[in-house]
Order: sequence, then C-alpha cells, then structure tokens
Amino acid sequence: PPPASSAVAGVGAAPARRLRCTMVRNGEQLQAFNAVLYPSYRLGPLPVLGIDVLSFNGHQKLLFGVDWAPMLPTAAYAEANISPFLGDFRQRHASVLLKPSGKFYGDLPEFFSPQMFFSRPSGPEAMRPGGELWEIFEHYCSRYSEMLQAAAEAAASSAPDEDARTTAEARQAAYDCWHAEHDPALAIFRKLFGEQWTEEYVREVLFPGVAIAAQELPVGCR
Repeated sequence: PPPASSAVAGVGAAPARRLRCTMVRNGEQLQAFNAVLYPSYRLGPLPVLGIDVLSFNGHQKLLFGVDWAPMLPTAAYAEANISPFLGDFRQRHASVLLKPSGKFYGDLPEFFSPQMFFSRPSGPEAMRPGGELWEIFEHYCSRYSEMLQAAAEAAASSAPDEDARTTAEARQAAYDCWHAEHDPALAIFRKLFGEQWTEEYVREVLFPGVAIAAQELPVGCR
C-alpha cells in the first residue's frame, strides 16, 4: 500500500478566528477528515464547530461525528448557545443516530455537547451528497454559520466585552489542551507517523492553543 500521508489547511477570517481542516490517508486502510472552526475571541465563548469522518478497511467500518463543542460545561450554556439552533433535529434522524462510545470521547467529555450527532453508517453512500448524513452535515454547518453571523452583528453594535474575550481565549485553549491529551485520533497518528512527529504535529499544527495555555494563561494545560 502507499505510505501514509497527512495534509492540513488553515485559514482565519472574521467572524471565525481559525478554520483547520485535516486529511489523513493510508490507502484503503484509512481515510480520515477532520475540521474545526474556532470563533473570533471578540464574540465571547461561543461553541467550536467540529466534524469527523473516518473510513477503515475499504469503507467496511465508517464513523461520522459533528458537534458544536461547548466552551462552558453547563446545561445552561448548552440551552442558551446550542439547543436553540439545533432544536429537535437529531431526533428527526434517530434511525442513524447512535450514542458516542466512551472509548472515543470519554464517559463525561467536557467539550462535547448533548446535541452531538454520532453515527456508524453501513455504507459510504450515506455520507455522499444527497445522503442522510450529508444532510445532517449541511444542517449543522449552515446553522452554525447563521449563529456566528448573528453573534458578529450583535458584537459590532455593542461595546467590546473584555471579560468575554478573555474567557473565550482561555476556553478555546482548554479545548485544544483536552484534545491534545485525549483526542481519539492520537493513537492513529502515533501508529502511522511515530511518537515524536505526532507530539510536534498535535501541539504546533492541530491544537496550537496548548502553547497559549502554557505561555499566557495561569493554569496552562492540566
């Protein structure tokens, strides 16, 4: 099989602070796509959009996940910042909705919301344009864009909130710290590319908020 490869692209433009897209390929054994969108700090601690699509062994095993990661681990935060935008959408697709495995995300993960959509489709057609999971992907992304634009418009017409900005920076850094330690993709990276490469890639490319936590925030990464 061809050697494993990884490609990453990142851009930033208001109201998004950073959009990072990563693809990993190891022939038919593994194809993975991950995307994360971080809102601008000036909008306060808004959810982070996360998308995962993975294929193993020639599409014999497939995983799909999309979520608005909460920046504060409270039910009140989710009710105010996530549920109003996604509503009962998950239940309309209950036939393909599964409970995320604690093996991948932990039993009580801090940065995953009750509105996370997780699925193990039986074939790739569900994730292609026109498929049910493609529709779910589009809905989560379009509603997120609407939420972000509304927040940007509200921020533009009000005085800067430095406390909200500081909280957003701290919580986005904490999000990166959590993933740098617990992200289920780390084991795949280590197997394909080695321990040293993975350590540098995770902290410098995938989750650079680790450096912010270490250098600028009093608690750093725990």
